[in-house]
Amino acid sequence: MTLSVTPGPKVTVAGLDLLSSDQRKDLVPVEREGSVDEDLLEDSTNRIEEFFRGQGYRDARAPHARWRRTAS
Repeated sequence: MTLSVTPGPKVTVAGLDLLSSDQRKDLVPVEREGSVDEDLLEDSTNRIEEFFRGQGYRDARAPHARWRRTAS
């Protein structure tokens, strides 16, 4: 059997510098899931917002965006 693997684009999780590495991995589990599909991004947004609301930030927002690299 031959297995061909094509790596996907790099993923950057930014703006969660106040959290520990374990907290970031729990809130945005892209490494564990091996995926960055829209459902995972939406779930991560909800988890981050709920986490910070639980910390007292009632207006917490954690929008996500997909950046597409253009060929140069």
